[in-house]
Amino acid sequence: MKKIIITTALVSFAVISHAQLFIGGGIEFNSTSDKTTVSEDGYWGKVDRERTVSYSDFSFAPMIGYYVNDKFAIGASIVWNKSTELEKYKYIRPSFTDLEEEKLENTLFGIQPFVRYTFLQLGKFSVFVNAGAHFLTGPGKFKYTEERIGSWPYSRTEEIDLKVSSFGVNIVPVLAYNLTPKISLEAGLNFLNLGWNSTKMKAEDKDKNKYENNVSSFTAGVSPHNVVNVGLISVGFICKF
Repeated sequence: MKKIIITTALVSFAVISHAQLFIGGGIEFNSTSDKTTVSEDGYWGKVDRERTVSYSDFSFAPMIGYYVNDKFAIGASIVWNKSTELEKYKYIRPSFTDLEEEKLENTLFGIQPFVRYTFLQLGKFSVFVNAGAHFLTGPGKFKYTEERIGSWPYSRTEEIDLKVSSFGVNIVPVLAYNLTPKISLEAGLNFLNLGWNSTKMKAEDKDKNKYENNVSSFTAGVSPHNVVNVGLISVGFICKF
């Protein structure tokens, strides 16, 4: 299995008025891939089967918030998220090879309100809990392709447009360190994340047949399908002016 996780929080910056208002933002990218190969004897002779599954996710989320007091802060992020799931199958036989590919792409936009509560302060270090909920919607596309190479060749492609909506809640602890009185380093401990997510997909094919799929999931730790937290640790800065 091959797995790559890159999480980058843009140097988040804050403009503070009486230590209350702050703005910032972040960029996150996640990519995973998994390949399985099996060889066996079949009706047509020896058969090699390959299955590759890959997933990528990119999010951009500018944020604005307000410090109610020294412990509480409230705010919201505007979230743009693009994800791609790709599943490939290859069946290699002596006289021909069958190829299949399923690709699902979503581009979602929405809002993520949040509440922060600081429960521990030790000198320059502090720990707070960030609880947020996201409401996202946007278009998607499902594409299926099959092809035979060699004897009895053929190919077929089918595409279906989707309408996607996602709702979820997420709680993650964050460790903060004050580099200076105006700059703080924040690290989201996403491996301790708790979250629930519900995604609904609606589709209509060229024959006007309608489809609907609902998926709900509970997360304890990191999931590549969670648009709120991606990667084991996400790092950012808060700059106060």
